[in-house]
Amino acid sequence: MLAGRPIAAATGPLEHEDLLALNAHPERKLVLCYLDGWAGENLDFLERVPRLRQLQLLVNKTVDVTSISRLRELESLELLSPASGKISPGALQSVRHAEIRWQIGLRGLLDSGALEHLVISHYPGHDLGCFSALKGLRLLQLDASRLRGSAGVAPLTSLSVLRLRGCRRLACLNELAQLHHLDSLDVEGSSQLTSLAEVFRAQSLRVLHAGDCPRLSSVAGIDQLCRLEEVYLDGTTRVGDCDLSPLLRIPSLRKLFVAWRPGYRPSLAAFEHLIPA
Repeated sequence: MLAGRPIAAATGPLEHEDLLALNAHPERKLVLCYLDGWAGENLDFLERVPRLRQLQLLVNKTVDVTSISRLRELESLELLSPASGKISPGALQSVRHAEIRWQIGLRGLLDSGALEHLVISHYPGHDLGCFSALKGLRLLQLDASRLRGSAGVAPLTSLSVLRLRGCRRLACLNELAQLHHLDSLDVEGSSQLTSLAEVFRAQSLRVLHAGDCPRLSSVAGIDQLCRLEEVYLDGTTRVGDCDLSPLLRIPSLRKLFVAWRPGYRPSLAAFEHLIPA
């Protein structure tokens, strides 16, 4: 049965009347969540709602995602459950927003030329090459414990937000200079990262998150980022050469989050106007 408006949330088995109502619903959005009482694992009923536009699936058991391939008008997919089966390559050409837990059967999603917003947990790749065909992508967020570098990102020329959080093996940031619309970069938790030199070539950058990056050697060159407004060097981040003076040469800088370290020069007192209370 369905409950809740404007979102249709399934709290039990879906009846024929439920499917008719969902097809007629202006949002055409369905939420399947075990916290709401959904216990099913068979998605064959999706064949009867072919015009579904938004699907959220959070189930504490493995589900066969094959039927999702038939949702040709689907625009938004959140799939945070273990999955079996696969989404057919090229089937979901209307999907603009996807938030998924990586499984090999979901690679077919990467054929959607409409994708603008992609969030993936448990991404197993060492680089970003498998996303290179997503020319319209504006946001890419990865939880990727095996990621070693950003090679392959250059073709994503529409990208404005890149979040590579908790990528503890990330040691090399490259190809960022080709991202002329990159507005925000987040590499928080990249414990192997020693240099931000390539980042300083991304001239459009306004926000830089580099907290919990304890091996950074220097911020020399950061003043090349003439549009930079916010910088995060907090948590366990320690700038190896202790020289923070390049930060004072960024006229657009409005906010600075930095953890105190002995030896930093100039002292943090020089940045009082930038450090939030």
